[in-house]
Amino acid sequence: MTRYNPTRLIGWLLVATGSGHATLVAVGYATTPPADERAVRALMAATAIPVAGLERSYWDLFQGFSLMMALMLVGLGALVLLVEPTRSVKVLLAVVLVPALAISVLLLPPPPIVLIGLAAVAATVGLLRGGPRQVERAGRERHQQLTVDRDQADAGTTIQ
Repeated sequence: MTRYNPTRLIGWLLVATGSGHATLVAVGYATTPPADERAVRALMAATAIPVAGLERSYWDLFQGFSLMMALMLVGLGALVLLVEPTRSVKVLLAVVLVPALAISVLLLPPPPIVLIGLAAVAATVGLLRGGPRQVERAGRERHQQLTVDRDQADAGTTIQ
């Protein structure tokens, strides 16, 4: 039986959030928006501002930030699925996801609120529950032993 792993859940929630967002952006390009939304998009596209020496429209910035966010969510989620869920990883996830939830609640629609909310809860549970602390400690102890062995070898002493 597989034990519940909040860190893996976080990874999949982030991948789902980023993938879903990218899909919605693609659908937005493929469909004709309502007239009022078209007017706003046209105004955003017609309004250019200099950004770090480059001229960009508000629509360029809106789309660029949107797609970059989707890509970063998928990438972070995939990375979380690939790494060992040490205490440091869990702390980092909680420090990122709790404020991300607050931003989502204040500024975003329900889907990211729910998905990031679930990820923030999982991060908090994973952090409070502990887990691979022994793995992290064992890794540190092994690193310390390798350092001692190397130092002894450098000093010309015999390693037992």
